[in-house]
Amino acid sequence: MKYFFKFIHTILFCISVIAAGFAQNMPDLPPKHLKLYKADRNHLICADTTVLAPFWDKLDSLAEGANKQVHIMHIGDSHIQADLFSGRIRQLLLDEKLFPVAGRGVIFPYQLAKTNNPSGYQVTYTGNWEGCRNAARDRECQWGLAGITATTRDADAIFTLKLGYSASLKHPFKRVKIFYPTQETASFTLRCMAENVLSDSVYKEAGYQEFILKDSLAQISFQLKQKDSTQRYFTMQGISLENDCRGIVYSSLGVNGAEVVSFLKSPDLDKNLKVVKPDMVIISLGTNDAYMPRFDEPQFRLSLGRLIQRIKMAVPEAVVLLTTPGDSYYRRYRPNRNMIKAVKQTVHVAEETGAVVWDFYAVMGGFRSVQRWYAHGLAQKDRLHLSAKGYQLQGDLLYTAMMRAWKAYRKQKQANLSK
Repeated sequence: MKYFFKFIHTILFCISVIAAGFAQNMPDLPPKHLKLYKADRNHLICADTTVLAPFWDKLDSLAEGANKQVHIMHIGDSHIQADLFSGRIRQLLLDEKLFPVAGRGVIFPYQLAKTNNPSGYQVTYTGNWEGCRNAARDRECQWGLAGITATTRDADAIFTLKLGYSASLKHPFKRVKIFYPTQETASFTLRCMAENVLSDSVYKEAGYQEFILKDSLAQISFQLKQKDSTQRYFTMQGISLENDCRGIVYSSLGVNGAEVVSFLKSPDLDKNLKVVKPDMVIISLGTNDAYMPRFDEPQFRLSLGRLIQRIKMAVPEAVVLLTTPGDSYYRRYRPNRNMIKAVKQTVHVAEETGAVVWDFYAVMGGFRSVQRWYAHGLAQKDRLHLSAKGYQLQGDLLYTAMMRAWKAYRKQKQANLSK
């Protein structure tokens, strides 16, 4: 009990530092939704206030004009695959004059795997491709950070990637890294069909093939290349679209139906992370773990801790931010109390691992709050997924919590310097 009160006191201290100097009302959030969420709970929770300092310092440097990139990687389940929640944060960063968006970052061509693709880019292809999700309990595939693969045995298959339906979503790239099992001798390689390719290199140990372009592009095509008859297939793990522009890169990768343990099944997760080198990793998982009638709390806690450990082993300097699952119903009509347990365990794991938490469950309004969100058009009929407007509001809320925390940190740092 003494440990518990000490932990609570530490969290409250962290919150007080983060919220210092700011008004109680949410900035730039729709007034008509103020009664649907808990504005006073919309903050980042951390047991150690120094955890976020390295990341905030990087934002400071960027805001002051440094020619650098800050990379945020957001992984999760179906709430992230559609890129409505994460895409809203990316758009807000794009609108923020202090932080130009430097590029689209890491993506997966979900259409190759016959599943829903984010609206920010299009994928077309030839050949027969088969998808494999880490959420499928009876499957074992060569997954990477994306948690999903697409495999073809058609040696002449072509896929084309086109960015952006609007000018604000286009982030031209000059480098393309394509992740696949490069060490497997039976794998096809790739040929870039663009005319301005300066170099084409395969990094077998790191698990990717890189193409450096002379000019920036927003559309590009690749064709598989078979050197000899021993090469029989190609397995896509993900694509990183890069440039040298200063700003924030906000990548998002989600898998429909994924649980925490799903990403633990990804053998090349660590390898991909070492290449991408994110400065912050946001994990939005737990909804599917706690959706079952019987929720295994100890296993969830153990798996989440192991996932964070793997991430920190791969990218030691990255800050890990956990977002708790929102309130939801089981099979549309039964309020799911397991979410309360999932939130509790998420906070415990954060305290044990030095991660940061954004408690969306509390911000949303807690138990049965999804019914109110549904009544106002912010959640879908299944009371499990949000509507497009709901995900937009969720993105607004997390973005606001992050920006408030950063600005509070800047204010405190300036005050310390003036002493």
